[in-house]
Amino acid sequence: MKSIIVTHSMYQDVEVLYPFHRLQEEGTVMVAAEMVGKIRGIQGTEIMSNMTTETLNNSDENYLRVFDLLVLPGGVKAMEKLRQDKHALTFVKRWADINKPIASICSGAQMILSARVPLKGRRLSAYPAMSIDVENAGAVFVDEPAVVNGNIISSPHYNHLAVWMKAAIEHTLKSNIADDLATLKSTLTEYAQLMVFYGVSTVSELIAAQVRHVNKLQGKLRSELAELPRNYRQG
Repeated sequence: MKSIIVTHSMYQDVEVLYPFHRLQEEGTVMVAAEMVGKIRGIQGTEIMSNMTTETLNNSDENYLRVFDLLVLPGGVKAMEKLRQDKHALTFVKRWADINKPIASICSGAQMILSARVPLKGRRLSAYPAMSIDVENAGAVFVDEPAVVNGNIISSPHYNHLAVWMKAAIEHTLKSNIADDLATLKSTLTEYAQLMVFYGVSTVSELIAAQVRHVNKLQGKLRSELAELPRNYRQG
C-alpha cells in the first residue's frame, strides 16, 4: 500500500505525524508540500517533504496511479496557504475524479471543498466550525469519529486519529482488492475471447497457438524482405 500526504508548513502536528508513522506499517508513505526538505508544524515538530505539490501534480511519474491513498491533514495556518495552491488543488480534484480513497481530517476537508470535488448529498465530516462550508458545498455535515462515504473517509478532530486511520486503511485495502479483481476479470475475459478466436480450450493451447501465429508472421515478413531489391534492402 502506497500513501501520499499533502500538507504545508504549519500543519497540525499530530494530524501529519500519526498518519505518517501508522501508514509506514502498511507500506510506502511520501509527503508533498510547498518545498522539498524539512517543514515544520505549528507545534514545532518537523517532517521531511519528499516533493513539491507542483512535482506531484505535473510529474511524468503519474502519481495518480502510483499511490493508493491520499491523506489531507489539517492545521488552520497550513490550510491558509495550501487551499490557494493550484497544483495541490488540481491534484486533489484529479484524484477524486478517478474515485481513489481520500482521508481528510479536521480542516483538511477544506482541500476537498476548495478543489470543488462534487459533494451533493454526500456525508462529510470536518472541524465543526466548518459545518456551514460543508453544507454550502451541498454535502451533509456529520460530526462522527470516522465518516466513510464513497471514496472519502473524513473525521472532525485529531481526538479520533486512530479510528479515522483504521477506517481509511480498511477502505483502501478493500478498494485495492476490488481493483485487482476487476483487472483479473478483464484479463480472464480477454483470454476467453482469444481462446474462441484460436479455437482452443486451455491456456497452454492458447500460448502454443499464439507462438505459432507469431512464427507464421515472422516467416511471412522474412519472405517479403527477401523479395525486395538488394539495393533497397541495404538502403
